[in-house]
Amino acid sequence: MFLKSRKGQSALEYLMTYGWAVIAILVVIGLLYWLTSQQASSQAQCGTGFPNLPITSNSITTTGLQVELTNGTGKSLTNVIVSGKFTEGATVQFAKSSSASIAQGAKANFTVNPANALTAGDVTIDLNVSYNDGTFSQVGTSKCTARI
Repeated sequence: MFLKSRKGQSALEYLMTYGWAVIAILVVIGLLYWLTSQQASSQAQCGTGFPNLPITSNSITTTGLQVELTNGTGKSLTNVIVSGKFTEGATVQFAKSSSASIAQGAKANFTVNPANALTAGDVTIDLNVSYNDGTFSQVGTSKCTARI
């Protein structure tokens, strides 16, 4: 009787060990699925090419890119223009926003719409932000990637 109970205990320990391993694998698969589905959102992943004008939020659709810039330069900015080069596979389009001013510490939204609608899929956007800080004209660049 003593040997029989040890076999049962051994079998139960075996099932519990591998059961936890299977649960851990399922959790990892679920997290990977969740992370990849998050990349397919309408947010573009943008670099930090504008240290004093960070992109605080953005949205991309088939009609173009909308970015919100926060003025952290310590000065009021004039003639702020956001331009972009949209690349979808072999198709390249250029677009730019209208000119605007941003007060010190304020936020402003810019819309960059290419002439032709973007198609669903992966898009790379090379962004340029040009502005005048009262003393000099400045230009910053950044790269954004997104999936529409």
